[in-house]
Amino acid sequence: MFLVFFLAFVIRTLLADGYAVRPETGEVFMEPYKYLTNFLQMPVVLLVFLVGVVAVLWGIIRTLWKPAFDKGIWFAGAGTVLTVLALLLVAGYNNTAY
Repeated sequence: MFLVFFLAFVIRTLLADGYAVRPETGEVFMEPYKYLTNFLQMPVVLLVFLVGVVAVLWGIIRTLWKPAFDKGIWFAGAGTVLTVLALLLVAGYNNTAY
């Protein structure tokens, strides 16, 4: 259930309009697909996001697949930190009005 809601959130966020700032004038305006644009213009942040998502999924799936595997919380925890960090960076950098 988590995965369904998370995917819906990510898709909605990537396709949403966002507030951007023109650095020359300080004008704030709506830019279509701002967060998707931010991910594409900042590939390191995109990589951090993808690594985080894969780590969370690995931690959850591996723990459910093999109950003796008790290290899943480490993968899921680190993946959560990376995913949230990437989302905050996308919302705050690259001339985005957070």
